[in-house]
Amino acid sequence: AEVASPAAETIHPNNVRRVIRALEMYQLTGVTKTEWDKRSLVQETAYDARILALDYHDRTILHRRIEMRVDQMMEMGLEAEVRALYEAGLLKPKSIAGQAIGYKEFLPYLAGECPLSAVADEIKAATRRYARRQLTWFRRNKAVHWLIRQPGETSEEILMKAQQILREFDN
Repeated sequence: AEVASPAAETIHPNNVRRVIRALEMYQLTGVTKTEWDKRSLVQETAYDARILALDYHDRTILHRRIEMRVDQMMEMGLEAEVRALYEAGLLKPKSIAGQAIGYKEFLPYLAGECPLSAVADEIKAATRRYARRQLTWFRRNKAVHWLIRQPGETSEEILMKAQQILREFDN
C-alpha cells in the first residue's frame, strides 16, 4: 500500500503471489504495477501485426468443441500424465503446474476425494470460463479483427475471410 496504493486496492492481501510480483516490479524498475498496466494499454507496438480472432456465431458450438477436446485429451492419457507428475512430486497444489487447467482438477481425484468423471466435467467448466475471459480480453483490443464462424461455414471459408482482411491491410 505504501508503494502503490491503487494496486493494493485491486490485489487481495491474501494473494501473496500477486502482491510479491507487484513489489518486485516496483523494486526492479522503479515503476508501479499500476503505471505498467497503464503503459501496456497505450503502448504502440514495434511490429506491423494483424490480429485476427475467431469466435462462433453460437457459443454452444465453442462449448461443444471444448468438451470434445477434453474428452480427446482424457482418451489420449491425460490421467496417466498427471498421475506420473504427481507421483514424481512435480505436481503440488501451490506449484505453477498445480494451478494449470487440466492439472489442478485432478488433485482431488488423486487424493481419492472425487470420481474421474467429475475431473473431466471440471476441466470442461474451467476451460469454458477461461475461453470466456480470453474473448473478453480480446474484445477490449480495438485492433482485433473478428472472424465470426457462421453455422455450416467451413474452415476454408474462414481462411478466405482471413486472407481478405489481410489483403485489405496490405492495400
